[in-house]
Amino acid sequence: MAMRCVWHKHHHLSLIAAVLLAASTAGAQTSKVATEQELHDAVEKYMAGYASNTVEGYFDNYANDVTYWWPNGLRQQREAYRQTWTTTLASGNTVTSAKAEDVRVHAAPGGDAGVASFIWKIGRKNGDPYDLQTSTTWFKRNGKWQIVHMHFNRVVPPGNRGASPQAGAAGIRGAQTPPAAPPAPPLPTSGPGQEVRDAIAKATEAYGSNDINTYFSIYAPELTWWGPGGRSDKESYRKSWTESVVNTGGLASADIDDLRIQVAPHGDLAVASYLLKVTRKNPGENRPPTVTYEMSPTLIKRDGKWQIVHLHFQVVPPRPPASALRN
Repeated sequence: MAMRCVWHKHHHLSLIAAVLLAASTAGAQTSKVATEQELHDAVEKYMAGYASNTVEGYFDNYANDVTYWWPNGLRQQREAYRQTWTTTLASGNTVTSAKAEDVRVHAAPGGDAGVASFIWKIGRKNGDPYDLQTSTTWFKRNGKWQIVHMHFNRVVPPGNRGASPQAGAAGIRGAQTPPAAPPAPPLPTSGPGQEVRDAIAKATEAYGSNDINTYFSIYAPELTWWGPGGRSDKESYRKSWTESVVNTGGLASADIDDLRIQVAPHGDLAVASYLLKVTRKNPGENRPPTVTYEMSPTLIKRDGKWQIVHLHFQVVPPRPPASALRN
């Protein structure tokens, strides 16, 4: 009889634990869905702000510490961008339409950060409409969603793959070349920031040494990305990179420059932006010996492990000679 009571007690406790676990899981899923919806709403607000043709309506969506990657490989400051956008609107080149399509989001477990990627379809008073592959990393501070990092590049029209990746950049920023951003602030040396530094260093080392298994372990299963060919996912990326290593010998080295890390309030999401300088083992036609990429991976920490959930990268075009800039 005593053994039966003990069994019933343990069985009852197990049922309670199962119910609590189910409730916790359901609560986490509900919170995740709610955060994802907030990110979708933030993107729509961003589009409305851009189309409002007001500086305040647009820049209200950008955090004071926002970082930008432009298609020409240069960084931008918020205030410099604000000035050029003010000049653009004053010149009469206003926005006639702005729409986000194919919006995909990843929400941080803590509910105060996420990344949204989408096609930004833009119509302006002057010039033809154009589309931008866009990535925006958002932090929620004091109840307000704002962009802390943005990376965009022009969608090259079909049949025009040879077009410059800078094409269309002036349309959004209102200037041919933005002023260079100031030197990067000191990198974190502890906490989540240091963990993200370590994760990026590990990925870069594995990439440069053609260690495919280690390299792809840093990517989450639900990875989304923007690359020169448009969207891709983890499986497709792994297949294409594996084939490239087999066929070309892969890389001789990969190095990071101008690294900046921004960590969300709860410390479970971060965006890293940097230049990735690559040297190839066997360069050939259409494969120069060196290439530099603008990189913007957004990472989420789950179960103690940082993984990249979204990646935006593009080749930095060669800088024109000084004489060309003067002309």
